[in-house]
Amino acid sequence: LSEFGQTICCQFREKMKKRHELAFLAWLGLMLIFISKQNLSIAVIGMNSNNSSELEAEKSQCPVESSSNSSEQEIFLKNEFSWTEKQEMLLLGCYYYGYVIFHMVGGWIGFKFGFKKLLFRSSLIGAFINLVFPFSIRLSFTFGVALRIALGISHSGSSAAMTEAWSKWAPQDEKSFLLNFIFSGMTFGLLLTNLAGGWIIQSFGWPVIFYIPAICTFFWAAIWHFRVSETPEKHKTIEKEELDLIISTRSGQKRMEKNISFLKLFTYLPVWGFIIGCVGKDFAAFTAMQMFPMYMNRKGANFLNCF
Repeated sequence: LSEFGQTICCQFREKMKKRHELAFLAWLGLMLIFISKQNLSIAVIGMNSNNSSELEAEKSQCPVESSSNSSEQEIFLKNEFSWTEKQEMLLLGCYYYGYVIFHMVGGWIGFKFGFKKLLFRSSLIGAFINLVFPFSIRLSFTFGVALRIALGISHSGSSAAMTEAWSKWAPQDEKSFLLNFIFSGMTFGLLLTNLAGGWIIQSFGWPVIFYIPAICTFFWAAIWHFRVSETPEKHKTIEKEELDLIISTRSGQKRMEKNISFLKLFTYLPVWGFIIGCVGKDFAAFTAMQMFPMYMNRKGANFLNCF
């Protein structure tokens, strides 16, 4: 590197604190988790022959110009399955069967085993499931559904892990910013999948949209394992100034030892208002995320040919 480049790198490393490094790695981890969840909603367009037949019956809003490249790309667009609409809905929705059930205990798991191990293991399991999913769905539709349920289970503790992380790592005045930054990785993963997923399937075939996040997650997990510590006190290279800042703003925070009656919580109207609001928001958001690509494809906007 030139002298100027070395100077910029040194200044960046000086300003890049360990909590910022943790935030960036967590952002990447959540982005990969959301790509692993969302990829099927794009891939199913190129997997199911019924989607192709319905699309051909309507005029595409994103026509492909005839060229030598288009004939080469068609080789990868092999609609291998003939699923009914109910089977498609089951395959897309079964992820949440496992996610909802185990998400309820995700906070306890994060507190019991630590956020580092929880996110590391859940990401690795999810990556392995994505890697073998193309082979499994070709063997059996039931096997594919079972793997999607298992994927939901493996991802269920990711949000709780991040909340647990910043109860240990974030200075009080930075906690909101760091949490919002990390969870924006989910939105970026969704955006990236919807933008690039169609092109990947068109160019390389639908299995590749599962292989890419799986391989990237394996590399991410290795970095996460060696670069992240459960608490600032356990980090080997953290500066004393940063460590003192985190500990001083965290010193007044103590976990409540008093047992909480969860049944009594459900007697309060604000609790029910919060639950109903979250259920309504998540239902609308997740339904749109999972169904929007297939819905638009059936209306003629071919996601595989728009880029």
